[in-house]
Amino acid sequence: MSRIQPSYSYRELVRADYLRSFMAAVSQSRMQAIQMQQDIAVVPEVREGGRIFRLNEPIYLTRSAENGYIYLRNRTLSILSYGCSPHDAVQAFQEDFGALWDFIAQADDATLTPDAIEVKNRLRAIVNAVVPE
Repeated sequence: MSRIQPSYSYRELVRADYLRSFMAAVSQSRMQAIQMQQDIAVVPEVREGGRIFRLNEPIYLTRSAENGYIYLRNRTLSILSYGCSPHDAVQAFQEDFGALWDFIAQADDATLTPDAIEVKNRLRAIVNAVVPE
């Protein structure tokens, strides 16, 4: 059985040209003003499904790569998104954020586990408003 070789090595991930391509992918997926600092992405707002999630504070995503995938993680919100390219990873994060809002933040506490209630409370504290795009 042959192993799939990652399309990005760790050294390539931290190179300046990779960061530029990551930022270009981010702008293509409409996340504005994300700043990269080492392996951290700073997200000031999220756009998904025709909605803009205005945030009280930025969301910090840890970025990593393994087996050809780019991973974006926020432990506070229990989000781990990935894609084959920086653009795909950002798009997956936006979709995961929207799904978390729809199915956890809007759910009745009686239908959620204690861990899900914690995530719901954190998410509702971060999101200031949801407005149409």
